[in-house]
This record gives sequence, C-alpha cells and structure tokens, in this order.
Amino acid sequence: MEVFLADLIKAQRAAGIDAAALVHGDPEAEDPPWLTRVPVQLQLVYAPIAMGFRAALSKAIATHRPDVLHLHMPNNSALWALTLPSARSIPWVVHWQSDVVVSRIRTTIALAYRLYRPFEQAVLYRAQRIIATSPPYLEASEPLKAWRQKCAIIPLGLDTSHLDVEPDRAVEAESPWSSNTLRLLSIGRLTYYKGFETLIKAAMSLSGVELLIVGDGELRKELQALIDALTAAGKPANVRLLGNVDDVQKNSLLHSCDVFCLASRERTEAFGMVLLEAMQHAKPCIVSALPGSGMPWVMETAGAGLQAPVEDVAAWANAIQQMQNNPTQRSHWGMAGQRALQTHFSIAACEQRVSDQYALAAPETDHYRGSRKDMLIVLAMKQPRSAHCLQPSEQRAGTKSSSSTTKALTIRAPSRVQPGHGCSTRHYPWVLGAECRRAFAMRSGMDTKPSSPWTLTVSTKWMKSPRCSRRAIKPTLLSEPSPNGQAACANLRGGGFSNWRALICVT
Repeated sequence: MEVFLADLIKAQRAAGIDAAALVHGDPEAEDPPWLTRVPVQLQLVYAPIAMGFRAALSKAIATHRPDVLHLHMPNNSALWALTLPSARSIPWVVHWQSDVVVSRIRTTIALAYRLYRPFEQAVLYRAQRIIATSPPYLEASEPLKAWRQKCAIIPLGLDTSHLDVEPDRAVEAESPWSSNTLRLLSIGRLTYYKGFETLIKAAMSLSGVELLIVGDGELRKELQALIDALTAAGKPANVRLLGNVDDVQKNSLLHSCDVFCLASRERTEAFGMVLLEAMQHAKPCIVSALPGSGMPWVMETAGAGLQAPVEDVAAWANAIQQMQNNPTQRSHWGMAGQRALQTHFSIAACEQRVSDQYALAAPETDHYRGSRKDMLIVLAMKQPRSAHCLQPSEQRAGTKSSSSTTKALTIRAPSRVQPGHGCSTRHYPWVLGAECRRAFAMRSGMDTKPSSPWTLTVSTKWMKSPRCSRRAIKPTLLSEPSPNGQAACANLRGGGFSNWRALICVT
C-alpha cells in the first residue's frame, strides 16, 4: 500500500493540490517538507502503535491548514482525529483500504475488533465521503453497510512513469532462477491471510516449476519448515523464501518471472496492489477466487489471468499447469493486463476521482478541477397516490397534465438547491442536494466524465410536510450515458410513486 500512497500524493501535487502526508515510520534525511513520519513503538495485534501520532496530527493540521482530512482505514492512529477539535472542524474523506476481517485463523483479531469497532464507526459517521476500492468489496463490507449512501468506488492506481521495466543488468546477471522451469513469483508479507501454504504445496506437487517468494514476516519459520518437509531427500527445493528485497531486485524478479501468484485466503487482501505491479511487466497472474475481495474483480476487469478456489491445492496446481502448457495464452494475458493498467488502473484517473471526492466533502473550497458548468435537471413524474403532496410551484417550468407534472430548474454552481431555490417545502416535500455540475452528479452517484458509464445510484431527500409523511425512495441503477455522453436516465421506484424518471443533462 505504501506504493499507492506515494504515487497518489505525487500525482496530487503534480495536479496542483498541496497534499501533505502523516505516516508511520522513522524520519529520513531526504524526506520532503510535506512528509512527516511518526516512529512506531510496538505492534499490537498486527496494528502499529505510535505514541506521538496525536501530537503529530495536531501539529500537521496547524502547519498545513488543510481543506480536507484524508484518512486511510483501517488505521488505529487515524482514530486520534476524533479527539482533536482542529481535526473535527475539517471535512473528512475516508479511504477504505480493507475491513478489519474477523479472522477464523487469528481469534485475537476478533477480540480486538470489539474494542476497535465503535471508534471505526464513529470515524465513518463523521466522514463526508468514503472511498472503496472495488464493487465486490463495498458490497461485502459489513462495516460500510450503514454508510453506502456516501461511498464511492475508486480502484487503486499505479504510476507507471517511474517504473523501469528493463531490469538492472547487474542484478539480472545474478538471477536466482533455475533453467528450463516455469518461473512463479509471489510477493507479500509472510502472514496468516496470504495463503502461502496453499501456493507452496501446489508448486511442490509439480515438476518443471519453480516458486520464489519475496517478503518477510512472522510465518517465515513455519513456511520454511513446510518447504523442508515437502522436499524429497537429496533434491533441491523448488520453492525458496528470498526475504525482503530492494526495489531494483523486485523490479528484476517481476521482469524475469513467467507468472505472478497471489493466493490470499481472507478479505484482508482487499485489492492486491501488487497485481498492478505485475501487470506493468506484462505478467499473467493467478489469484484466489475469494468472494468479497477485489482480487477476482481486478482479474476480470483486466483479463490478465486465472482464478483458483481459495485453499484448494489441487485447483491451484491445475491453474499452474495451464500456465505451464500454454505459453501463447500466457503472453496474451500479460499484454491484456498491461493495457488494462493504462485504461482502468492509472494513477492519473485515480487522482482525478479522489479529488472529486474532496470537492464533494468541501464544496466551498472546490478548486481542484477546471471550469464549472450549469446543469439543467428535468424531473418528470407520475402523480403519487396522495396527489396533494405535489402542488404546482410558482417556479415550475413546463406543462402539467392530469397524469404527470414536469418541473425544470437550472442550477448554477456553486449554489445549493435548498427550499426556495427552484422548489418550495410548502408545495414540494423534497430537496435536491446539488452544489455544482460535478457535485450534483457525484452526490447522486454518477461519474460525469463523458467517457465513463454512469453506474451508481441516484438519491433524493424527502422532508416532512403537514400533508405528506416522510417517505423513502429505493435507488436503482442509472442507465448507460447517451452516445454523445451528455445525458443519462434514472428510474426510481417507491415512496408512493409508481415510476419517477429523471433526465439529467449536462449543458
């Protein structure tokens, strides 16, 4: 995840956003002024404990005076924001990197989460916007269930401009690979949810296959013992643990491997950022078909490889054999992944959409994107069962028939549609929540870029009225945009309406 955060901040600063970062770690001499590292004193149930984080956060807010506080979760240090008046006075955007998964493997996490959850939910309650990284993860996330109305889906991105896909020749000369084998690579912390046991057993059940695992962690001794137990007497092991390597070595290994594998077995693996790094090198991937994780979604979106059932050694061995027997297909998957990195997972697209969330969280400081536009919103609806709930307003435009009422209003950014702005609570028990062209569309759940499909939900707010009780409208999916990318339609059902159709046109 450190790769993503570094790339995102670099892209934000290049786009003109004065982004600063407060992270865990020991300060380094070459750190720029906008980066502050807070030393970690200990690890408690896999969570870093940094005693000085609250004071550092308070100082950073006073120094940088941010318009938005961007909190990455899960992160126990981010909870200090709840205790600081200076932090509570700033709009929050929460980047939901992963649930705290109540693990069947590590029961201590379940106990710790009981203490953590109330504070986690307090942060989500306080946040103006929440960013999830994939549709399946948002759908499966229990902690986000109550906050779906303020969630947006923004896949992680990778900055490919600084990656040298050609390996360092000196490192390549010292290649750790054997000759005439299918070269499998996996990268990650050696911890309980990564599923390395399954991958090791699958690789060691096959001939002509070699697996290198990069990373270190608390399971290193156990994994090495497993490798030793499965290695035939007098023969070299075809699986090796390399430990941590530097970026040059990692780059060389990614370039020289044949297949990248990610066998994670719990939703703690929310996305699989390392998959994007493998795709940059045009490497096909095998990932766990883990329900509720973003890994299968990344593979399906990119068309970059295969999925294998979680913890199914035989299925993983079969997937590896498919890669081994089909070099042409491996190349096809690798090139598809490399193309998808540019079209779906670029850091530039990610930065732009994150900045849109900043604009929604703090619309009064929306200087992140260029010129504003007006928006014409036309609402055409059939009369509800209680027809008196929608009486004509003096600001209504259009015509009225016995079966429907049409209203039109133009919203000029950054004005906010409130009672009296194109509608009246006296006559209309609803309020459109729109500040500007982008803010209206994003708050309504649409991406307004003409090239993007509008796929989320429209939401409206009902207000209590003496003659109309509060009602709820069940949001439905928006249709695809029109061919010219300038209009979309939404159908809303419920709340007393047999059908409510909204035509939204960007002008």
